[in-house]
Amino acid sequence: MSSTDPGAPKGMDDLRAGRDSCVLLVGHGSHLSPDSARPVHGLARRLHDAGAFREVRVAFWKEEPALHHAFHLVESSRVHVVPVFTSTGYFTERVVPRELGLDRTLVDRPGLRVHRCAALGTHPRMAEVVLERALEATPLSPEPLSEATLVVAGHGTRRHPDSGRTTERIANELSGQGRFRRVVPAFLDQDPRLTEVLEEEDAVDVVVVPFFIAEGWHAGTTIPDDLALRGGRSVRNGTSIWYAKPVGTHSAMVDVILDLVTGWETGEEAPFASTEPPPPAVAREAFLDWIGKGGSRGRRFLETWIHGAGEGRFEVRHHLDRSADPAGLRELETFWEGLEIAATTAQGKHRPLRTAPGLRRGWCFSGRSGREVWELFAHLYPPAPVHWHLERGGRLRPRTFRQVALRQSGIYAGLEETSDPNLIELAGVRCGPEGCLRHPTWAPASTDPGIGRSHGVPCPEPCSLFITGVRKQG
Repeated sequence: MSSTDPGAPKGMDDLRAGRDSCVLLVGHGSHLSPDSARPVHGLARRLHDAGAFREVRVAFWKEEPALHHAFHLVESSRVHVVPVFTSTGYFTERVVPRELGLDRTLVDRPGLRVHRCAALGTHPRMAEVVLERALEATPLSPEPLSEATLVVAGHGTRRHPDSGRTTERIANELSGQGRFRRVVPAFLDQDPRLTEVLEEEDAVDVVVVPFFIAEGWHAGTTIPDDLALRGGRSVRNGTSIWYAKPVGTHSAMVDVILDLVTGWETGEEAPFASTEPPPPAVAREAFLDWIGKGGSRGRRFLETWIHGAGEGRFEVRHHLDRSADPAGLRELETFWEGLEIAATTAQGKHRPLRTAPGLRRGWCFSGRSGREVWELFAHLYPPAPVHWHLERGGRLRPRTFRQVALRQSGIYAGLEETSDPNLIELAGVRCGPEGCLRHPTWAPASTDPGIGRSHGVPCPEPCSLFITGVRKQG
């Protein structure tokens, strides 16, 4: 898409200078539902297709690729971290900076300059997006709409005082426009509660716009189930409730991200240059060299099989499809389709842990360059090839369970007191061949050393699924 294309996102001209930059979209993710991460991945692909940045990457708190390993996939020398959250709050101000090592807006790391942007939902244009979502949800004409109530439904939290302020600001801004009789904020985890607001509302029509990024656990499940709402119109006690789509799935989000980045990217800044090749680039070359030396015999990496196809080209498929007739396999058109394959099982079950066994079969990625193969693995197994390379060179730095547990908070606080025997027992279940194909280099010394060893891919720290398992174990 060229910058003269009328469909090009706003701000594109400012970003087409070919800078060595990456946008890192960070989200919450979920162990339970793929819907939480789906809008973030969708935004990533749209930004990639727009061509404004050399790289577009994603990272999550509750699924892979993990926040703490986000920079293991970045080869650019400049990174814009965009928190894909609707408000400033606990995750944007504590979790994201802590996991990425960002105590300031602009941080220089070895070979890397990192710029932390404001949360996506705090952009001034979000009030406009909420209004558009409200108008999409109902066929009401302006006159009955002016007698309706608009409810802007946010999450809120008592853990951070700013969490609900963005929702309140947007409600106040839209209230001043006079399109609705009333515009009120409501929340799931702070007052005023959404359930109470709807129970007390006496308008004939109420439009509820979920101020959420994704149609995930809350916007797609808990709110509709708890309030008996579905997309479109529901009737409760004589009131028509129109339930809109989440704001984060709106097409304007790409423009909002570009606008968040543009001001810094085009402004004055201190000179910055990287003299050393970034570690992910070194890992990429080593990984592709290892594959190349396998020749036509190929190499197995976790549940994939990769072999040289001549003239610097490669083919990737599931290792169990190694001998399958290519005519019977689905040919992937782009490396983005690797995300679809890795995100769910053949039965459609969510796979928050990419290195869990059960990678979907029946596909191939043929005649591809080394760069395309690397990008495919960034979607299939992020960032396992980098960790594989670091361990082979003796440069992997595992973090113990206690180190990771001390970063937890809320319902996960205090897990660092878990005893080694309990960790060893749980590692045998969660990190064994039925749970994960990596070997846990972080685990207590007496953990079975055979776990995952046949695959030769290390796990440098306990994942969020393991942390959850420890909590459930008690």
